[in-house]
Amino acid sequence: MIRSDILPGSITKAKSDAAWVELSNAGLLVDYGQEGYAKIDGSLGNDLYFELVDTVHYSKLANVLESAGYRVYALDSFLEVGRMRLAAMQGQGRGIIRQYYSKRVQESDQFWEAFVDRFDARLLEHLIPEWRGWVVDEALASCLSAFDASVLDSLDVLINDDSLSDESRFALAQILFLRGDEPRARVCADDARGLFAPFLDALIQIRTGQFDLGAKTFGEALARYAKVTRSRIAPLAPSTQFWYPMALLASGNVSDLERAARYCVTSSRSKNPSRFTFFGKWVHAIRVRLGQEGFDPNVFTRANAVGLDALADLLLVNWLAPEFQSTSSVELTLDAVRDRAAWFFAQCGFTRLVELADVALAHATQQDHPSPFFVGSQLPHWRLVLDSLRSLDDEIQERESRYIWVIDRAQDGNLRAIEPFAQTKGVRGWGKPKGVTLARLVADSDLPGEDARVLRSIHKVDGGRRGYELDLGAAMMSLIGHPRVALRTDPERFIEVSEGRPEVTVSRSEDGFEVGVGPAPLADLVNQSNALFWGRSTTSQVLLAVFEPPARLVVIRLTKAQRQAIQLMGKRLQLPREAVGDIDSTLAALSAHFEIQSDEVVAGRLVDAASKLRCELRPRNDGVTMRLVSAPLGADGPRFVPGVGRAKVVTRVGSETVATTRDLDWETDLSTRITGALGVANTELATEIEFETADEALDALETLNAFLDEVELDWPKGKAIQVLSPGLRALRVTVASQRDWLAVKGGVEFEEDKVIALKELINAAAQGSKFVTLKEGQYLALTGALRERILELGAVIDDSGKEIRASKLAVGSLLDLSEGTQATFDASSMALIERLQRSEQLVPMVPPTLEAELRPYQREGFVWAMRLAESGLGACLADDMGLGKTLQALAVALARSRTETGPILVVCPTSVVDNWFKETVRFAPTLNPVN
Repeated sequence: MIRSDILPGSITKAKSDAAWVELSNAGLLVDYGQEGYAKIDGSLGNDLYFELVDTVHYSKLANVLESAGYRVYALDSFLEVGRMRLAAMQGQGRGIIRQYYSKRVQESDQFWEAFVDRFDARLLEHLIPEWRGWVVDEALASCLSAFDASVLDSLDVLINDDSLSDESRFALAQILFLRGDEPRARVCADDARGLFAPFLDALIQIRTGQFDLGAKTFGEALARYAKVTRSRIAPLAPSTQFWYPMALLASGNVSDLERAARYCVTSSRSKNPSRFTFFGKWVHAIRVRLGQEGFDPNVFTRANAVGLDALADLLLVNWLAPEFQSTSSVELTLDAVRDRAAWFFAQCGFTRLVELADVALAHATQQDHPSPFFVGSQLPHWRLVLDSLRSLDDEIQERESRYIWVIDRAQDGNLRAIEPFAQTKGVRGWGKPKGVTLARLVADSDLPGEDARVLRSIHKVDGGRRGYELDLGAAMMSLIGHPRVALRTDPERFIEVSEGRPEVTVSRSEDGFEVGVGPAPLADLVNQSNALFWGRSTTSQVLLAVFEPPARLVVIRLTKAQRQAIQLMGKRLQLPREAVGDIDSTLAALSAHFEIQSDEVVAGRLVDAASKLRCELRPRNDGVTMRLVSAPLGADGPRFVPGVGRAKVVTRVGSETVATTRDLDWETDLSTRITGALGVANTELATEIEFETADEALDALETLNAFLDEVELDWPKGKAIQVLSPGLRALRVTVASQRDWLAVKGGVEFEEDKVIALKELINAAAQGSKFVTLKEGQYLALTGALRERILELGAVIDDSGKEIRASKLAVGSLLDLSEGTQATFDASSMALIERLQRSEQLVPMVPPTLEAELRPYQREGFVWAMRLAESGLGACLADDMGLGKTLQALAVALARSRTETGPILVVCPTSVVDNWFKETVRFAPTLNPVN
């Protein structure tokens, strides 16, 4: 019974003392452990509370708290808990929710005490919808994460509550799954968008030992969920979230382990989770197995690990058995680990987790257990080690952030500055580069190799405030070949940095010979009184950075000998005719330091010029850049614009001076033919030609395939792109007759014993793609007769299912389309083809026993049906009502009855049975209809 007579007026000491005595006498108070404090007996508290709120209005109860001395930020947690409940009951909405979301941990604990501790579904009847959903979510999350069993008594109420959100119902589904109630879990997981049920399907598949299928199902569900919600974190609690990486670990291959590590990092909500956290344990175990981290057994052997942490220890100790066997100093008491995990799970009846702990213990102690275990199905450890070692040769996974080096150069090629910038990758790609300090670079312990090389040019400054300085000369040389270099004028466009040599040209003049040095700014640079020595000593090299549009920077470094030679020659050196006898020996000496071009004078051993031009190719974004060059002395010799420059070329190869004569007319003719085939102007050869899109680039590469006898392709190391152009003969087609259809298989053979599936080719051609990716850097061109034939095949087959099927009527078309390919038809298919060919010659006569004259279109339908029947195929006659379908069918039945024995079965709606009888008797009296 509720006493409300003390509520009017303020709460006085007398009223409090009287209430205390009355409650104590009724046996409702228990000692709180502090003098002057007591609390209601927990076994009776909820019943009394709901009797109170059903009897007294919320506003009166709120006034009681006010009169008890409540302040907005009360120190008394009891008052705060009471106020929080009453605020929810009085309909205070979003503002209050945001207020409590932002409060301190102490107050979030009070929220838990007010709504989650000793959860009672009766409370929901008093809450507005916003609070109800929030309270249910917190209670379910507490059960799944903290193994608080308070909500379990209300499961049936919640399952039948249609007002719950899809997210809340999926949390219920996870609880039911862990408790072994999978049928009801499936019901709760179903939602209109189909986002959650696939996750539950994956969990069930993994639990039953279908690790590969479960991992695939989960991955697909996660991809769909991320696409719809823009969240990469699975909508599961940790107690169900780890099943996916466990399934991936079951396969043991490198790609699955890397996928599992990425998932655990994402789920931890930290780029580098502590190895002692739940997901951090999984990440550490995977990185140990992949050789990315040293093994720390203490991560998995802490005596204070309980619940999920203890379960993770038990699972991963099994998985890391080879590593633990090599660590003899570690003692494991797995029975105790199992108990510390299972005790918590048992509080909530999570039998699936208890079962997992039991099977892990059984596996570790080499005992039998009927349930499947992920460790038993993985690859042998030695094979994983070999796979991991092989994977080191693959392209390094792209980092989430990277450094860009921006070069500031003067118009004449002098370097002004080199500055590092950082760029971060987001969901929309790489962001805008931002400048960083040299100190940050020095402190980064995980720099890629190309950036680490530049560190050698960064030096500590003694004293002063700057801290570090960059040696421009050394930094510029270390950026040669670096993949992320840009100019200050366009910092978001990467350029290629390569090293070049200064040139000496010898040409005839009216009075003799003229010797020049190039590029032109070199002479001015050397002659400057304040010649720029950017190195750290006076013997350092002078650098010149020459920009070749659109995206190449050639760095020329001058040694002391080169500087001296340029100082002596100046911009132009005039020599008389009588000096011709001395020029050869001089050029031979200079060839060790310069590239030499000449009109007629030749020094050194004469060799034949290379019989091919060279095409320098470089991937850029989705496309590729191309530069066609003449390299008359081979890949390591000087390179020139085809058909441009001097005919005679001299250079030093090793310790020998060699010379050759270029065929400028041949170079011009070949470059003209190539640029014409590529659809670009021959005048563009002096610069790089850029094909911006992937299709443009692959088109260009396919075109270049026709010139491989005259052109050598030069790719950066590890960046080669190959375009294969197989002919029609490479297409394989296999046709096999099934019960009701034809099974079609096949593809295109692109390497020995390697075939790309026909289904993939048809899909690519149908989408307008001209190229299909085979592997990294290798593409197959869908052009010409091959593309046309694949599209024709796609028109007669059905590839909507897992297998490619075709109607048996299409066997003739398939035979025609197989001409020129490697086609195989099984015996049944060939027999069908022969029957079809015979039936095409059939001219059936209308049976004379048909008591009717067929109209022309009915006669045509009769002939068509008879030919199909002769081929052993069925038919669907779909004329409009009243056009004589029954009559045509009776004509076929009469004709077939003359050559076939046995009854004819008519299956039709009961509403037309009488009509069939009447028309059979009327038009085909020789038939004997039986109902």
